[in-house]
Amino acid sequence: MPAALARVSTLTYSSLLIGPVVVGRCADAFGLTATLAGTLVLLAGMLGMGLRAVGTARSA
Repeated sequence: MPAALARVSTLTYSSLLIGPVVVGRCADAFGLTATLAGTLVLLAGMLGMGLRAVGTARSA
């Protein structure tokens, strides 16, 4: 259990450091509106995949 908590903490901390850099670089390349719209599309896709995984796990 402590190892799993350490992984989640490391992933969260890394995302907090790297996320703004990635958004900034993409905004420079594609524009802020396109970057934020792309982020919403990615978020919706990840949500859909997660809900689908939960649905298949419950039915099994």
